[in-house]
Amino acid sequence: MLKNIIQEFEQRMEYSCVEWIAEFTQHLDFARLEKEVKSESTRLCAEMLQTLLQDLLKEETFLAVLKTYAGKHGQRFKEYREISVGLSNGQWVKINSPYFCRVRKHHKRKKRGPNGSGAHHGLTVLGFVGHVSPGLLADALQTSLLCPSYEVARTKNGDASIFGVNYLNLYHENGSVPFIQKFSTKTGTLLLIIEPLPS
Repeated sequence: MLKNIIQEFEQRMEYSCVEWIAEFTQHLDFARLEKEVKSESTRLCAEMLQTLLQDLLKEETFLAVLKTYAGKHGQRFKEYREISVGLSNGQWVKINSPYFCRVRKHHKRKKRGPNGSGAHHGLTVLGFVGHVSPGLLADALQTSLLCPSYEVARTKNGDASIFGVNYLNLYHENGSVPFIQKFSTKTGTLLLIIEPLPS
């Protein structure tokens, strides 16, 4: 699969490079050229990460480890479910992820909570929070720490989103928690609270 992705990328580049060179000699807009080349590299990165992640989640040995892990939490493997996950380059890709649910006791019908009772342990052990990769969360957190205000954060890179994470609120409070950052992903809302250093 990776070989096919690389071959398709090479084919696209052969065509795109000819087109880019022809257009660049006309418009002389290097910023535009950078954007077009970056777009292709971002696409390649997303396709490779998607394939590598999917291959691991489909690996029987890895699934066996997840079943053992889930069993310790009173859960069992149910099925593979198609979901979307966010990558650090801001791309969202679809994968089939092993889904685990609670073990029913005495065949009683289990009441389903508002968000279900299952989990994607394969993503959890790889550092994902919800359906968001650790790289994406790290970039979002770093951006929130470096930006002095909500307005600066939301307009970073000329977009209302930071690496695919939409900022909902950024404010300071007087008291024990001076900094609170809340942002949403496609799978829910994550609240980051940074405690003050001891005085």
